[in-house]
Formats: sequence, C-alpha cells, structure tokens
Amino acid sequence: LPSTGSTEEVEATKQMRRDALRSFCNDGEPGEALRPHLEGILEKMRDDLKLLPSFYYVLQELKRTGRFFTLMLRTFGVDIDAEVEREFNAFCEGRHPLFPGARLDGSDGECDHRMDLADAASVGTFFRGEGDSDLSLVWGTHAQPPRGRGLDFYDDLPGTRIVLGAAAVASSLQDRVSRNAGTIALRDFYPGWSRAKFSGRGGKPLFLKVEDESVLPIFFDDHIRPVDPNIIDAIDVRDFPRRVPMAQVYGVHTVRANPLLSIPELTYFHDELMRCERAKAAQLCRRRKVSGMLRDAGAIRRVLLLLQGPEETQIADSGVEALPPPPFERGISEGSTISYTPWKEMDSVKHAVPFIGIS
Repeated sequence: LPSTGSTEEVEATKQMRRDALRSFCNDGEPGEALRPHLEGILEKMRDDLKLLPSFYYVLQELKRTGRFFTLMLRTFGVDIDAEVEREFNAFCEGRHPLFPGARLDGSDGECDHRMDLADAASVGTFFRGEGDSDLSLVWGTHAQPPRGRGLDFYDDLPGTRIVLGAAAVASSLQDRVSRNAGTIALRDFYPGWSRAKFSGRGGKPLFLKVEDESVLPIFFDDHIRPVDPNIIDAIDVRDFPRRVPMAQVYGVHTVRANPLLSIPELTYFHDELMRCERAKAAQLCRRRKVSGMLRDAGAIRRVLLLLQGPEETQIADSGVEALPPPPFERGISEGSTISYTPWKEMDSVKHAVPFIGIS
C-alpha cells in the first residue's frame, strides 16, 4: 500500500497490483489451479463488445416487463466514449448481435434510453473541493480540472453548467431523471476519493431516501463493501454531511458486482436487481411496522427487543393501520411476520474482507 499518498506512489502501487492480477493464474503463481476457471470465463467474453451481455439482459427485461427506469453510467475515468455510445445505441435500436430486435430507442412510443454524449443534459462530472461537504456537479462535460485548479476551470468551457452543494446536486439529478429517461453518463472525481484516503466520503455519490416507496436507486460496483462503503458515498441530503449507514443500503441500494458471476451468467444483474427489490420491500415493511409500534408507548419495549435480536425475532402486528405498500413490494402481506438480523451478525458483514487495495 502507498505510504505517502502521493499521486505518483498511488499510480505505481496500482500498476503493481495490475501486474500481479494479470499473472496471478500463470504457471508457478498462487492462482495456478484457477487457470481452467479463468479460461472458461474468458471464453464467454467477446473482443468486439464493450459491455457485458448480462448488463444488456437486465435492461431488456426491465423494458419487457414495463418497468420505468433511468440508467446512469458512472466511472472515475474516461472509458464512456464514442465506442461505448455506438454499441449501447445499437442495442437500443435492435442492432446488437446478441439482442436483435431489442427496442429501447423510443420508436415504439416508450422511453428513449439511447446515450447521447453530445447532449449537455446527459453528461457531467462531479467535483469535490477540500471540505468533506464540498460537492458539485458540472453538466455538459466529462473534463476535470488539472491539479491546482478548481471550478474556475469551467469558465473557459462553453456549454457547461455548475451545480453547487449536495442538496442542489441531488435536486438537479432528480429533475433530469423526471424530465428525460434517457441514459446519463457521469464521471466521478478520483482526486477527491484519493484525498479521502479511498473512503466512502470521497467516493461516488449515491443520493437516496431510505423511506422512499416510489423510487429504488441501485448502484452496482465491484468495489462496494458491506462495512465501509469504500467507493460509494451514500447521501441523504436532509442529514448531510452525515452519511447513510451501510446497514441501511448494502444489499438493497448497493450491490458489489461480481465479475466471476456477471460474465458467465446472463441473468446475473437481473437476479440481483430482483433480490434488491425483495430486500427493499422487506425493509419498508419493517419500517412501517416499527413506525406503527412507536405510536404506541406500550409497544416501545417490543421495538427494543427487536433491535437487540436475537436472529429470527418476530414482531406481532401492532393493530395500527399501515401505509399502502410500494409498487415493487410483492410477496409480503400486511399480516405477515417479519424477522430481523442485527447488521453485525449478517454473514456478509462478519466475513467481509478488509480493504487492502486501491481501485
């Protein structure tokens, strides 16, 4: 690991890790026995495609089942380029070799999900200042200031629009999504993540409200961890600069994407999305039941027992009329019992691997 945190040392460490990863399954290396598995995964990949088939599959299924969604592509780098745009739009227009006939271009009267990197309202970059709460979004470009420059860098870039502050950024994104379901391509601010020593507070912002029953934001990233968000900065602007605890978002709003599964399994992202919906439905059901119990002073003791565990503790109905279930809450009836497992007792948390590398 880098000891000084300088950009040069960080880049050198990243290159060492890349080299070690590339040779891990070679003869004589620690992962030699995994070579057949690696070769099987490589056979599933196509050199002529930029994006995984499992990614396209979940979009196709969302469209087929009549779901309303907006896709935001996020990256610290500049890899959302013209080639990605062409391939993605070919999929939307039914010209993808693996998904012929798919239709997400609006030609059927539904939403147009095509990507337009020339549209100032569909591309942007985040920017972080020195302070923990100094967050901005710049619409109209993926360019970022060189070292030593701030938002004044964009004074010379025509067509850009700067949104200052976390609350305004969240509102701007929500406004864009409500006006246009087209795909958004956003660049995250790596220098801010590096400055925060690669912790969640400098990572990729994810704006959400845990109690929201109408919108379910889900963030896929292969570096998400269950204890420390690491690469994701979960923000409810009503509480900012305090962050949303990972116990409320991991496995519901954030998913650690697993390439060992997303490459060979066509339904991987769709299966994970469905799992997140079930987890969110259960979470909202718990919140409604606890909310109802808190209206009754005599039921507070039951709430405390619930929060203390033990695993599989069940809550009886409080008799208070509950709120109507959200649209995606299926399979959980109002009269059903629910169980609660303390966050620290969940297997994914107990067996979480410490963060020992740099993305």
